[in-house]
Amino acid sequence: MKNIINVVVLLLSIVIFGCGKSSIQKECTANGIGEGQCSFTNLGTATGSQCGRMSVGFRHISGMMRIAKSAIFCSGEVEPKSTNIIKFNIPGMKALCYLDVPDWNWKEFCNVSAFEPKESIPAFEGKLSQLVYFRR
Repeated sequence: MKNIINVVVLLLSIVIFGCGKSSIQKECTANGIGEGQCSFTNLGTATGSQCGRMSVGFRHISGMMRIAKSAIFCSGEVEPKSTNIIKFNIPGMKALCYLDVPDWNWKEFCNVSAFEPKESIPAFEGKLSQLVYFRR
């Protein structure tokens, strides 16, 4: 009887404590030459991971749009209540977003967004993604 109780307690423990869910939120920063980092924070109760990609779009005055993307990068395993920081680079962003013009503000013409690899590239409507913060 004692063995049966021990088995039941063990199974209940596995069910109660082993069934959690990860809840990973990412916050990314980027500068105007394409260097940045994302913080992946797990607010859930189980280990998890998430991947992402950064994209930058340049809207020319003529209306033509050019896009550069980072490689896909992943958080690695993020334990509950912890954060992993991953650095990334968007190749070609400097050439895409910078002009050698006095008082040029790259943020007026380039839009940087973070998205999941399975998503399509976000529509660039002149609005900055809420996930991306800029630094000089």
